[in-house]
Amino acid sequence: MSTPYCTKANIQNYLQQTLEVTFDTQLNAYIAAMSEHCDELAGFPIYRTTPTERLYDGSGLSNQQIDHVHTITEVTVDDIAVTPFQIPYNSDIKTQLIFKDNIFTNDVANVSVTGVHCLKKTLPAAVAHACTVFVAILLKQVKDQRGGVKSEKIGEYSVSYMTDEERLDYNMAVEAVKAYRPITF
Repeated sequence: MSTPYCTKANIQNYLQQTLEVTFDTQLNAYIAAMSEHCDELAGFPIYRTTPTERLYDGSGLSNQQIDHVHTITEVTVDDIAVTPFQIPYNSDIKTQLIFKDNIFTNDVANVSVTGVHCLKKTLPAAVAHACTVFVAILLKQVKDQRGGVKSEKIGEYSVSYMTDEERLDYNMAVEAVKAYRPITF
């Protein structure tokens, strides 16, 4: 489950209108869906607060590539707790583990890393704004079913844009989120 990337207050401020309390359940569903959509655009969870465990195939080397993670609470190799160096040293987000005098045993799913797996330790303002834009577009579509200029599928929802301004807002939001895509080699 994705961490919500925007709030009701963000959306009300963006739309410059008050949303009814009776709509909160549906609004929260939209926020969850658009937060997941942001992660899909980035190709990896952008922001999380809950630690999870991920398994990796041991490299057979002294270094082990891992997904983006911060706040590592445990690393095990072959079910034995270890304390490797976490790389890069000068970043909150780690992408590699290194042993000085040992190796990561070459095996299948034998390296376990428990930590908060995401791209950023704090939610970037650009991503929060992008999620707000995505939800606002959905809300406008629900409110006004007149059709529009273009259609787009956002996650599980289909949206018709009513103005060029909304289309521009959407495109800018998409590009803002895509900027967080991790570089892969």
